[in-house]
Amino acid sequence: MPTKTARTTVLQEIDPSTTKAATVSVPDVRGERPARAQQLLTAAGLRATISGGSGRGEGGGQCVITTQDPAGGNKVASGTTITLGTGAAGGGSC
Repeated sequence: MPTKTARTTVLQEIDPSTTKAATVSVPDVRGERPARAQQLLTAAGLRATISGGSGRGEGGGQCVITTQDPAGGNKVASGTTITLGTGAAGGGSC
């Protein structure tokens, strides 16, 4: 005679206020070229938005990251967008 197997399903309610998203440390990318800065942030699990140029500035200097928000060293949730601005190495705009 066949036997019956009992199955039990357990549901657990998770309170979203007690769960934490993974946090990562923001790398300091100031002084990096825009493409490299974006690579570093992506590797850390972050996103980037960059304003300004990526080639050469008005005086011929390379465009590099000059501003970053939030700043390097801060802890943020994985996937956070970091806002970057560029300027020419040695001063000036891109």
